[in-house]
Amino acid sequence: MGVVRGCRQGDRRRVVHVLAPRRDEPLVSALRPQLAGRSLMCWSRMRNADRLVEGDVLVVDLTRDPNWLRPSEMPEVPGMVRVFLAVGGTPVDPGWIEVATRTSLRVFVEGLDRQHGCWSDLAGAVCMELDSSPTPSLAALVLERYPEWETAAHMVSAICDHPWQIRHPRDLIRASPLTGPELRALCAGLGFARIEHFITLVRSAALGVLADSRVVGFAAREIAGISDASNFRRQVRRAAPAASRTVVDP
Repeated sequence: MGVVRGCRQGDRRRVVHVLAPRRDEPLVSALRPQLAGRSLMCWSRMRNADRLVEGDVLVVDLTRDPNWLRPSEMPEVPGMVRVFLAVGGTPVDPGWIEVATRTSLRVFVEGLDRQHGCWSDLAGAVCMELDSSPTPSLAALVLERYPEWETAAHMVSAICDHPWQIRHPRDLIRASPLTGPELRALCAGLGFARIEHFITLVRSAALGVLADSRVVGFAAREIAGISDASNFRRQVRRAAPAASRTVVDP
């Protein structure tokens, strides 16, 4: 499922998306009055993340049937979308732990939450998230520095939001709405002979953005998805001459 970069923050109201088996689920009914005045949309299936943009909130309802949605069916979520998982008293698939490692997922348990009212803790957390001022994502900062990459914004977002999942060109192709040949043509139009060169230079640009925020060394490499600094330097040299403007020493 593709990682799709939506409109920039501020272009439209932030939306609460509820992924539930039906629109009349008890959780949905409980949240509606507590989120009055907010934009709320309910989905029984979300095959890709094209409805989600930076600043939105996604609530996944596993309260009545923890098996109605498998972890593998969870769409790839943009990095600046907050995810809340609502669960009941029945154990959920352990695969949700893996989902939690690649999203900003927070779990709310039905029995515990109801001690403080009918899902009031979850509703309060959603409101707090909507009222916060999100910082720009790493991808947005990279694109701000390199506006010439705007035509490949979805690729920049995929690389920056999922640095450890996007390791090779085939990974980027799977995360893109474009075909392999279309992706190669797009990279060529930006001056990159190969897709892997573009991936390398986006990582290098990310290091530069992080360095501006005084995030360097191991911490920066972890965020940018760089496991071997020496090997990354070699990759950057191979990506030259397009690399000349984006090389940052890892």
